[in-house]
Amino acid sequence: MKSVKLKYNQTYHNNGQLRSETFRLNGKLHNPNGPVLREWYENGQIAYESYWLNGKCHNENGPAWRSWYSTGQIRSESYWLNGNLHNENGPAYRDWRENGQIASEEYHLNGEKLSKEEFEIRSASIQLQPV
Repeated sequence: MKSVKLKYNQTYHNNGQLRSETFRLNGKLHNPNGPVLREWYENGQIAYESYWLNGKCHNENGPAWRSWYSTGQIRSESYWLNGNLHNENGPAYRDWRENGQIASEEYHLNGEKLSKEEFEIRSASIQLQPV
């Protein structure tokens, strides 16, 4: 029988504020119930969070990786499935300036980077496929 080793780790800032938390299963980043990595600024504002399953960045219900500026303004987000950048509904990666304006965005399906036009053609055909 294989043993299962779950590990939860926390670190703290010098002021006692929670700095980070990490979940691992048998050494791999893994948490089926929420973020596996989270880090906070010393002021308590979240800096980033990411979702992983079995050592691969993955979230079927939204962005698998998000980061914020220390002010709370969103900085970036990316959508991942099974370790591949992937979003059938829009950009798989998006980056914002501190003023809230979009700085860049990328489109990916199953890890393949596409132009916006290629993405629109492919995602339309995905939407039309019978279930």
